[in-house]
Amino acid sequence: MRLVHINQVEFENFKSFGGNVKIPLEEGFTVVTGPNGSGKSNILDGILFCLGLANSRGMRAERLPDLINNSKVKEGKSSETSVSVKFNIQDWSPREDLPPLELEEEEIALNKGQKEWVVSRKLRLMPGGSYASTYTSDGKQCTLQQIQRILRDISVDPEGSNVVMQGDVTRIVSMNNKERRNLIDELAGVALFDTRIEQTNAKLNDVFERQERCEILENELQSSKNKLEKECEKAKRYKELKAKLLQIIELEKVLIFEKQVKHVESIEKKECEIEKNKILFNKEKEFAKYNIDTSAAPAANFGIFWVTAFFLVGLYILFTGPEGTWPFFVINIIVFAMATVYQFCFHFNIAFLYGRDKVNSTIEQPIVSVVVLVINLIIVYGLSDKIYL
Repeated sequence: MRLVHINQVEFENFKSFGGNVKIPLEEGFTVVTGPNGSGKSNILDGILFCLGLANSRGMRAERLPDLINNSKVKEGKSSETSVSVKFNIQDWSPREDLPPLELEEEEIALNKGQKEWVVSRKLRLMPGGSYASTYTSDGKQCTLQQIQRILRDISVDPEGSNVVMQGDVTRIVSMNNKERRNLIDELAGVALFDTRIEQTNAKLNDVFERQERCEILENELQSSKNKLEKECEKAKRYKELKAKLLQIIELEKVLIFEKQVKHVESIEKKECEIEKNKILFNKEKEFAKYNIDTSAAPAANFGIFWVTAFFLVGLYILFTGPEGTWPFFVINIIVFAMATVYQFCFHFNIAFLYGRDKVNSTIEQPIVSVVVLVINLIIVYGLSDKIYL
């Protein structure tokens, strides 16, 4: 069996029920009797209020705050009412051919082997006239949609005919064929399938919409990916070219440095040559200052050669000749010394020997050499009769 029934209803400050009132409803056929105005219909209104099966007009009230007991409603103060309905679900078991739908919100369902299920609704009226309504399932706060989903699982349809109100019998009798067919489908449980089909189609449409959005997003991402891949290749190519450019710049710097080093070395070499030429130029300038003609140097060297030769001859005569030859040797020494000093003055540009500013080496050098030669010849000739060769 899959039947469930209500075994207790609890009211707190609901309509004509002031305070806390518990009404047990035993299993079987239960009848509530009483005079008019005693609150018989308020029991059914409380059940409809708790399970969210009717609006305020269906519970004979202009607005929900009118359901609060009048003795508790005071101007400027808050008040509240609550109704709890306890279901006996000991004989109920979920149908295997109707798996529960997956919901995005936190799932609230009946557990297998559970014996009772308590649903509560609390209505709170604020001092300003606003109000708020909250639902709980077994003490856990939930939404009306979650409550109605569990009610459908136990064959209680919020828009169905589980509760027959006043005038519903006349309405059923006067129904047309289509309305009567819908009522039969509802009572047979077919409407539950229709509801689930509608929910599934709504979810399927939502999935299709999400899939379409995902495809659009995927195409955009793929386009961005292709663009980024091209940019990545360009960036890699740019990085490689930049590295090569930096390498070329470094090599160019090295080559420029080497070139500059060679240039500096050539400049230094030229400076050395210029310095040497400068020294030579200064020497030539000094020679030009004293008007020294170096062309007479061979003749002077020739004169020195003969002076030296005759000096050696005089030295030989002194040691090997007869006595009385030393005066001639002394004269030879004096002539040799004068010729030597003159040659020294010529080579070192000393012109003060004769008290003149310039030395005319072209004329004087050969003359000196000839004079020295003649004197030595005279000395040798004068001693020729005394020398025994």
